[in-house]
Amino acid sequence: ATRVVDINNSTREAIRNQMAIGVERGYGYDQIANGVQRDNYNGIRSVIKETYKNRARAIARSEVGYAQNQATIARYDAAGIEKVYITDAIRGTQHDETCLAVNGTVQPLRWFMENQLQHPNCSRTSAPVVE
Repeated sequence: ATRVVDINNSTREAIRNQMAIGVERGYGYDQIANGVQRDNYNGIRSVIKETYKNRARAIARSEVGYAQNQATIARYDAAGIEKVYITDAIRGTQHDETCLAVNGTVQPLRWFMENQLQHPNCSRTSAPVVE
């Protein structure tokens, strides 16, 4: 469960973002905590609610994804595979611009070793490219 810290870091970053927006807009403590609906500002409460709603699933998905990718890399390396086709940003999962940018690309196996998962809940996988 070494990647659980990444989930915690993502939560911290989301809270920091909500706080920065709230302070920038001049909101008080209660508004930063609870959000301001008329301004489409969700506040910290929404981050916490969303984070813990699916926390166990995010941890399981991240840890299993990492373990599966580790096994895949070991198999590819043993078979002499040097390049992989990356699948990422699968519909219905969390993704970001980096995930979208690498989805459908061919990368060296070394790149995949170093970039197995972009974030908690990442769906990045690979397939061997055989020439």
